[in-house]
Amino acid sequence: MMIEKKKTLKEWAEANPTINPFTNCLNVATYGGADLLYSEFLYRYRQREIFDEDNFVFAVKRVFVINEYKYQRLYQTTTLSYNPLNNYRVEKSGSEVNTLGTSRTDSGTSTRTPNITERKTPDVTETTTPNLSQTETFTPTIKSKEVITPTVKTRETITPTVKTKETESPGVSTTTTSTPETYTDTTSRSTYDDLAFKAVEQKSHVGSAGGTSVVTPTGTNEKTTEIISGNTQTDTEVLSGNTEKVTETLSGNNQTTTTKSGTSSVRTTGTDTKTTTGTESMTTGLTRTNSGSDTLSFNNRVDEGYMYREPQNAIKDEREIADFALINIILSDVEAMTLLSIYLN
Repeated sequence: MMIEKKKTLKEWAEANPTINPFTNCLNVATYGGADLLYSEFLYRYRQREIFDEDNFVFAVKRVFVINEYKYQRLYQTTTLSYNPLNNYRVEKSGSEVNTLGTSRTDSGTSTRTPNITERKTPDVTETTTPNLSQTETFTPTIKSKEVITPTVKTRETITPTVKTKETESPGVSTTTTSTPETYTDTTSRSTYDDLAFKAVEQKSHVGSAGGTSVVTPTGTNEKTTEIISGNTQTDTEVLSGNTEKVTETLSGNNQTTTTKSGTSSVRTTGTDTKTTTGTESMTTGLTRTNSGSDTLSFNNRVDEGYMYREPQNAIKDEREIADFALINIILSDVEAMTLLSIYLN
């Protein structure tokens, strides 16, 4: 039984020169295009045998379908614009809130037991020998004389010479308005006069209260004060002399004389002695218990600085990232899904 020999990728491409298995693959234009991927695939794996020639084109397209999410996410990582070190730099803003919930409870007692005795033995003697005497002598010898000589004489003369005249011009006039009293006449027939053959007429006159008079003053009285002549004058006349105060020092001065003699001496003998005996002990029975917890929370805080990676390690990471190529992953996946894992001898 003969085993059918499989075609290599190079042989398949020569047999199908118009077919590009990467054409119309899902999002293939995003990853460099069908021509670039196929030419690179031929260059790398042209001597490898195809696993299933009949389904080779379908298998290539199938790789792009089942790895859609993987390829899209990997591609997104290659389109980011960033500074390598700034990827690890974080700025801080906002604030931190530390909520204290820790409580401390102390229990037990500490006892201090003093057993110290102090004794002071004074042996100091002070002797003061006063031998100082002091004599003060006050000798008043100043003499003075004051002489006051009042000699000023003055005279004041008041001469009233002012004369005035007042003139009053009456200018007030009055107008009187009278309202006469009112009255009513009434004529009535009370009897019949047989002789005159007519009714007897009777007239009555009924008046109101007496009339009123209103007096209305108009105009004003003018009063004029006129200075005729003269004025009031006060004259002060100095006759002669002045007031003089003379202080005369006759002779001598005030003198205080202090005389000191002798000395004052203090003599100290002996010493003070302080003796301390015994010990002091401290018995500790204090127990301290902590409970609760402190909570640190952040309000919109962003950290600033190289918080997660040192710059040297960050540079190393970036070098590994730069070694990444999406085309290598895609072609490796297609190779694993379509070609045999051994080379021809």
